Amino acid sequence: MSIPRHRAVLGADQGAVLGARLGRIGALLCAVAAAGTLAVPAFAQSGRATVGNIRIGDDAGQTVWEQPAPAGEKLFKAPAGTKQFKVWFEYDGTAARRAVIKVIAPQGVIAGMQETELSVPGTNSVEFTFEEPLADAEYLVNAYVEVDGRESPADGLTLLVGSAEVIPASNVQNVPVDEDSGGVNPAAPQVNPPPGGNGATAPQAGEPSQLLLLGSGLGVIVLLAIVVWAGMSALKQR
Repeated sequence: MSIPRHRAVLGADQGAVLGARLGRIGALLCAVAAAGTLAVPAFAQSGRATVGNIRIGDDAGQTVWEQPAPAGEKLFKAPAGTKQFKVWFEYDGTAARRAVIKVIAPQGVIAGMQETELSVPGTNSVEFTFEEPLADAEYLVNAYVEVDGRESPADGLTLLVGSAEVIPASNVQNVPVDEDSGGVNPAAPQVNPPPGGNGATAPQAGEPSQLLLLGSGLGVIVLLAIVVWAGMSALKQR
């Protein structure tokens, strides 16, 4: 049985329309998938700070108390009874940005915090003065910059006071977000929980956002559903 010409033409037209429609949806689907894979690096780059070379120095900016340390780490040792020191750092940005320097005591306690507004590249410093001498312990001095209204970790160093020794890495874990100051403690020392305890740690800056990945996945599913629906609709019209 032959197929009428007008039905054959209609079927060809519908096939062309369906092909074009599916092509556009496929392109959109590919774009969303690409956005899902590229969004994580872009998100990480948005938190890339422009504060670095943090160190402890004297009033003239000369580095003091520095100790030998493994590659990629900074270690300083202050004498017992220290009540005051100055932190120096470099800023290489050109936009106005707020920097926050925190002195973090054991268990993630914020022992001191200073803020400064940055607007031009160059060397900057903040001074810490404590009412009581710092206890002999290991402290972290961390620098943060404000990115999209949130504090993003930028640089940091370890400060030993008095007879304190570096806490072995096997006994250190990250501390959750410091809710009182609104900052993130990227590496504040804390003793590991006993066996069977909750050893979960807070996500590190620059790690993939779970919400971002979930949203990308849902978007791909929705677009797949649209492709199926479009195909079924076209078939019903034939």
